[in-house]
Amino acid sequence: SYRIALIILLIVLLQIPALQINSLIDERAEARKHAIQEIERATGGEQLIAGPVIALPYPVADGRMQSIGSVDSRKMIYLLPDSLEIDGEVIVEERKRGIFETPVYTAKLELSGTFSLSKLEAHFLNESKFTAHDLASASLSLGIADPRTIPDKVRITWEGRELEAKSSSANPFSLTGIH
Repeated sequence: SYRIALIILLIVLLQIPALQINSLIDERAEARKHAIQEIERATGGEQLIAGPVIALPYPVADGRMQSIGSVDSRKMIYLLPDSLEIDGEVIVEERKRGIFETPVYTAKLELSGTFSLSKLEAHFLNESKFTAHDLASASLSLGIADPRTIPDKVRITWEGRELEAKSSSANPFSLTGIH
């Protein structure tokens, strides 16, 4: 019985360093998590790119009558590209916070594609209200989770013309983005 009590005492005493080591492991895991979150805040974190899509306003009679006739309102139709090529380069950089390192991925992407208006024209063939003015007010949208992380100016070339990209939250993706 003396030996059994001694063995139980040794087992209990050896649990103390094991508990201290587990506590240290938990502290380091939490510190690593905070270091990664700090790096993500500085670099923008995970990105999601949606699109491109053309947002095209078109008139539709809403059925209300005024003294001079029916009232027109505008709705949007969204066109996806018929073809889309994405060419890119991913650069991996190790960022360090304290004793922790984590990879940060930077992508340089070039998107090119084609949009066909033939389906759109077929849809509006019976409706004479679709005009060239509606095409002129179309916008090209690209949803980006956090556009602040784009270091360079976004260049858009449309039919050989250079267009200015603007940051916006008004796009069909429920993301912020550019148009």
